[in-house]
Amino acid sequence: MQGKRIQKIGISLSLLAFTLLMGCALIKQPSPPIDLTIDSPEILLEKLRENNSRVQSLRALAKVRVNTPEGKHRFSEVVIAQEPERIRMEVLSFFGQLVALLVTDSSRLQALFVTEGRLYEGAASTRNLSRFLPVPLPTEEIVSLLLGKVSLIDFDITALDLQRESNLYILRLSSQMGGKTQRLWIDPVNFRTVRSETSFPGEITQLSAEFSDFNALNGVWFPSSISIKMPSKAIEAKVKYRSLELNPMLDLSLFTIIPPPGITLVELD
Repeated sequence: MQGKRIQKIGISLSLLAFTLLMGCALIKQPSPPIDLTIDSPEILLEKLRENNSRVQSLRALAKVRVNTPEGKHRFSEVVIAQEPERIRMEVLSFFGQLVALLVTDSSRLQALFVTEGRLYEGAASTRNLSRFLPVPLPTEEIVSLLLGKVSLIDFDITALDLQRESNLYILRLSSQMGGKTQRLWIDPVNFRTVRSETSFPGEITQLSAEFSDFNALNGVWFPSSISIKMPSKAIEAKVKYRSLELNPMLDLSLFTIIPPPGITLVELD
């Protein structure tokens, strides 16, 4: 009898402990309060720039999806980017073979198309870059987007608002000269841009960029998904990174193509 009583007490205690543990698990732990006390656009800009400066180069595999008026495209590529204007993109076939290669540095653009047997060369201008990339933007701006951030417009007016429902700062930059405006939605914890819109008064948004799927990598909160839209041109692009490496040491030879034998050189205007 004594043994059965001890056994019942043990079972009761086990059930009580299990119930308490389940109760603790079901009770949602309160999140730490989010600091939204910054009320100065200049201070927020300083924190944003400081955070942006922590990412200067990148190497990754990427899945890319592009929608343009000419059609829809999906492909895999190796992306290498380095501030301020260096890009290397290796477009891969389904079997991982090189199909096309594009590189830029501060002055020159090269694009190699393996199946065509042609190497295009010319100035690293927005016009030449838009021949091969669907997003017609300056090289420096494309590099910033690939590095998970946006270039800031030239501005002379700043304003700051709070979006309480989503716990975000909204920083507004304006230029009196050209009437250009830029709004940035900024995370108050990591001071990363999660969204940016650039536009002119009375016009459709010129450029919209969204950054999502953030993860901590080498002490940096970085997005693995980047969406870019240019509504006035009906252009959309999405980059999804994997095997991501931040701030790698990059050899400058990566941004130059040495023409293989039998390749035809085509000079760009």
